[in-house]
This record gives sequence, structure tokens and C-alpha cells, in this order.
Amino acid sequence: FEESISKNQRNRFHLAGWCTKEELAVYFETSWAQLSPSWFETFGLAALEAMAYGVGVIGTTAGALPELVVNGESGLLSRPRDVDALVTNTVRVLKDGELARSLGRAATKRARRFFPWSKVVMQHLEVYESCLN
Repeated sequence: FEESISKNQRNRFHLAGWCTKEELAVYFETSWAQLSPSWFETFGLAALEAMAYGVGVIGTTAGALPELVVNGESGLLSRPRDVDALVTNTVRVLKDGELARSLGRAATKRARRFFPWSKVVMQHLEVYESCLN
């Protein structure tokens, strides 16, 4: 992996750990991609958050990620545990700014179309009401 990207690109990786809402916004606004190397994923909230900020997702086909991310459109997906494919997709996005921007634009459109908070809240209420009946 390190041979595939320049020293300047390597210095742009940052593992943030826990951060505030404001810090999270800054990270997403300055990111080229969000990496979701999941082996199993029940929903993919982190991926959806990135998409809402206009950040494409590099991830796997684990669990629900393919329902959120359209491979080749709003992100790049590979099989779970396929490290070589994750590295290839990451390097591809780092080297191609237009690809990163294109994935990000499509990610935002998809997040806003299918997962707006108003729709998500209503769907939760419907589930809760059905449990009460």
C-alpha cells in the first residue's frame, strides 16, 4: 500500500477516534473518502453520515452496505476481507480527485433521496406503532 501512494498522500490519513459533532463535520468536509472495511455491517450509519456530507464510501459488500452504497456510483465496494481490493480502491480514489468528487456528489444525492431524517423518523414511528398493536 505504501508504495502505491506518495508521501504527501500518506500524511493525509488520520485516525480520529471519538470526536465532537463539530470535529466530525470538519473531518467529513475535508475527506476524499470514508473507509468502511466491515466484515459484517447491520446498517452502516458511519457510511451514511459520510454520504450525507458528500463523501463517497470505500467499503465492502458486508451486510447492509450495498443497500446504502451503489458500487461505482456513490462508492467502491469489494468483498469482505479482500484487503487487496480495499487498498486498490483507496489508492484509486486518492489518485483521482475527480472520481472522489463524483462519488461524493452521488453519495449526497443518494443519502438525501433515500434517507432524509423526516423519512427515517416516520419509519421508526411506524415500526414502534406496529409493535404496540
